[in-house]
Amino acid sequence: MGLLVLLTCGISCVAAAADEKSSSDFATDLAGWKIKEGTWTVREGQAIADGKFSVLVLDEPDRHDFEFSADVAYHHDQPHAGVGILFRFRDDFTGYAVCLREIEKGVHPQFGPWERPVVQLFRIDRDGWKVLQESKVMDCRSGLSRRIKVICQGPNLWVFYEDMETPVLKEFDDQYDRPGMIGLFKDHAGTGSYDNVSIGPITSAIKTPDPPLRTDWSWVRGAVYVRSNAVNSVEMWHDYWPHTAVVDRELGYAQTYGFNMVQVYLHWLVWDKHREEYLRRIDDFLTRAAAHGLKVNFILWDDCGHVEPNLTFAAPVPGRHNSQMMPNPSHKIRDSRAELLAHRDRFGDYVTSVVGRFKNDERIVFWQLYNECLGAKEQYRTNGTDANLNQLLEWTRGWVKSTGTKIPVTATGGGSYGPKYSDFYTYHSYSAGNGALPNTDGGPEHLCTERSTGPMPG
Repeated sequence: MGLLVLLTCGISCVAAAADEKSSSDFATDLAGWKIKEGTWTVREGQAIADGKFSVLVLDEPDRHDFEFSADVAYHHDQPHAGVGILFRFRDDFTGYAVCLREIEKGVHPQFGPWERPVVQLFRIDRDGWKVLQESKVMDCRSGLSRRIKVICQGPNLWVFYEDMETPVLKEFDDQYDRPGMIGLFKDHAGTGSYDNVSIGPITSAIKTPDPPLRTDWSWVRGAVYVRSNAVNSVEMWHDYWPHTAVVDRELGYAQTYGFNMVQVYLHWLVWDKHREEYLRRIDDFLTRAAAHGLKVNFILWDDCGHVEPNLTFAAPVPGRHNSQMMPNPSHKIRDSRAELLAHRDRFGDYVTSVVGRFKNDERIVFWQLYNECLGAKEQYRTNGTDANLNQLLEWTRGWVKSTGTKIPVTATGGGSYGPKYSDFYTYHSYSAGNGALPNTDGGPEHLCTERSTGPMPG
């Protein structure tokens, strides 16, 4: 079938065969599209969805492998408004969706309005929508049009936000590896606007994911480990040698209770102080863990904690969760572009020295580039923290890969920035109860690296 330009509709709308390109800029009406749910109109050269849940599908043959991009925006004064694109979608309301959504928003008395926007990838099953992956994104809020793109190639799905060269999310899911409809959708809240839709054959330089994206993590039974007589991981490593008997005993407990992996925070401040000696301590810890049948994953950076990192340690505060936890590198450095740039060489030395020493060590299962790389959400609009987090993530992935290590890397997803820099998807769950974890619908290549169902006072 050749291209058929619909001159009579008065808009730039091109219908195409499944392997050809089509586009819409909604200059005057919705010609070439079909309303399946909700109320759709065209206003000021954009498709607009108002009111309840809304679906608009392209009236063309189903597509299987393709690129699909659009400018989308949500308009609402409350959280959870979501707008996006549908693909491999069928009349039984199964398929996939990508959307932008604010999962939190508010007004801070000092910093003003703030939001926590994410890009989400859903699989739409007959029994509901399943979040496969999500990542926090920069410079997104109500009323701002942002470009999203998906590339489908067999069971491999790549999701892009603003940067059309580097995917934010990378997913393997073969549930709906089939042709389906292309569409736009809006969740139940607010208004959605859409423009500059483009669908066509894959032209981007995307390669089929290598392992470890498809690695089966279902064998992991893990726990976060900090020595019980240390108030944080900095103290644990700083005064390591006098307390190895405690480490041995507690790793033995982990083995007894059926764990097979421990997750351990490193800290650049300990490297800066002890350097080669720190590497000997890490090696000793790995030896002790292996003796108890435990694999290890190490966290290089961490956004949690509110105590400025130092080598003196206060007593824990009773009743307060992680009362003396120290972020890594520090919030002071994280929040200042000048400080971050000033520390770049020292940070690179820390990462390449640690990873380089253990780059082929089978006792280490993966490196975590950054734990909960989230930033201060109340200052989302007012400081450079989010850009700095992304810069440090980019540097750190580059530093790790420069060592030649084959050990995979990850950084926290969900409401954090990690997926763009990860070889496989990890997330945290703090939902109540003992039900199934979120994101488990994504399959065994997804791994929950932090979980709690109880209260965390303070």
